[in-house]
Amino acid sequence: VLIHGFGGNCDHWRKNIGPLSEHYRVFSIDLLGYGYSDKPCPKAHGEPNSLYNFYTWADQINAFVDQVVQPQPQQKQKDEEEQKDDDDEEEE
Repeated sequence: VLIHGFGGNCDHWRKNIGPLSEHYRVFSIDLLGYGYSDKPCPKAHGEPNSLYNFYTWADQINAFVDQVVQPQPQQKQKDEEEQKDDDDEEEE
């Protein structure tokens, strides 16, 4: 999961996504208020900084990982097999 810094967006990772995707499932997301994401008016959500803060972004990232990134069963099995092969090679 590739996450941009302050003032950035998912396009900052455009040159990394291709090479990484040759070996991994790759996701690049925009945090709320940045890039292509929604930009709701913070005044409509109560106190200043109650919408755009690290807690909101952490919740967004956790939800994204839980709902989208969780390994597919076949990917998890493949990862476990690769780890076992790596462990076997280290023992030799």
